[in-house]
Amino acid sequence: MTEKELKYLECSLKKLEKWLPETLPEMIAGYTDGSLFYNVEEDEKGYVYCQFSWPETEKAERLVLLVFDDAMRVIADISGIHCRMDDLMKDTAIYDLCSEESDWMYL
Repeated sequence: MTEKELKYLECSLKKLEKWLPETLPEMIAGYTDGSLFYNVEEDEKGYVYCQFSWPETEKAERLVLLVFDDAMRVIADISGIHCRMDDLMKDTAIYDLCSEESDWMYL
């Protein structure tokens, strides 16, 4: 993990710290040892995209993307839950997790 990646990952996780499934140091350790996914990239305009995930259940993971400007302000974000459609339809824990997050489940 580069210094830049660590800087943006730590900044991102601190913003979401109260929702993390583990402590900040434990989460950073997971990203450092490769057991958790992250990616940090910069575009030609200088915007930095910090994408990361963590497990929500055994069958579902939380995906987060934060976009930073050159002043380290979050200018865009998106979050979602990734799982297999079969698990979503058959596992009530995953369905409930998604339902709490979004009213799209009721359409």
